[in-house]
This record gives sequence, structure tokens and C-alpha cells, in this order.
Amino acid sequence: MIARPNLNKQLLRLRDFQRDTVEYVFRKMYGESGATRFLVADEVGLGKTFVARGLIAKIVDHLWDKVDRIDIIYICSNSSIARQNINRLNITDANDVALPSRITLLPTVVHDLERNKLNLVSLTPQTSLDLRSSLGLAEERALLFWLCRKSGSHLRRLHVTRFRDRQTESDFATALRTLTVTESIKACCQNT
Repeated sequence: MIARPNLNKQLLRLRDFQRDTVEYVFRKMYGESGATRFLVADEVGLGKTFVARGLIAKIVDHLWDKVDRIDIIYICSNSSIARQNINRLNITDANDVALPSRITLLPTVVHDLERNKLNLVSLTPQTSLDLRSSLGLAEERALLFWLCRKSGSHLRRLHVTRFRDRQTESDFATALRTLTVTESIKACCQNT
């Protein structure tokens, strides 16, 4: 169980101008104007990631007693920066941050998200929104096949071949067996 993060500890790490930015953005988003998005743009090296960390701490503190679960989605330009910054943005002592490699695979980690009060998920355009490969990853095709099969779609052998793409039948069968199917996915399939 993650303990409530210490807001003051997080804010004390910031320089005055960074703390002022956190307060200003928080006020705009959760105060008078209720802004749903906000852009902080500054020179390289002035601590935008630390401002984001302070804002996350402030928002988490604000929501902690009001909601059952807080999900922070961090979208970054590339996966190496995402891996580096995800730890910088983590305001808890917990080390288990959910990192699905693609947005389509979020259903496979939802069970982990449901166990935590606070979740930090990192996604990148390269791994989550890249549509150049129309067939997707084998794990994605296995998940889609499983969802279609469980939702009542009666797939003939021809359809299995399409989901399998260039994988052998044996490899695709292994992908289906090793797919982590959460209770959320099962519930979704039962409701369709």
C-alpha cells in the first residue's frame, strides 16, 4: 500500500520560480478557471520535469481523500527519455510503476493499476501511436483475438491466420497462453 506522498517534501525540493509555476498551474487547473490543459514552456535545463513532479505532488495531495485511484499518464517524445523521467516524476517510494509498451496493451496491466491508489503510466508516440505497422505487435494481435473470441465472435480458422500474421501457429498459441488477461477484460467481454 502506497502511503500518502509528502507534499511539503516535494515542494521544498523546488526552486522558488519552479514552486511559483506549480502554484500558478494548479490554481488555473483546480481553481477559478478550471483549465483542462496547460502548457509550461521554458528553456532547456530550467527544470520543467521538476515542475511537473511538483504539480503531480500537488494534484495527488488534492485528490488523495476524494477519489479511490489516481492515474497519472505521462506522454513523452521517446522511450529513453520516458524511462529516465518516469523515475523523476515518481513522488512515492514505490518502485513498481506500470509501463505498458503500447497503449493497446493497457488492458494487460489494468489489474496492477486497480491495486494501487496512485499509478504513473508512461507512453510515447513511437510505441503507442505509431500506425506505420498496420498489424501491430504479436501480443496486441493475441489480445485482440482473445477479446473477439470471448465477446462471442465465432472466428473460423481463416480469421486466426489473419490475427497470427507471420507467426507460426505454435508461436501464436504460446502468445495466447501467456497473455495476461485481467478481470477487467473478462468483465468487458461478458458485457458485450
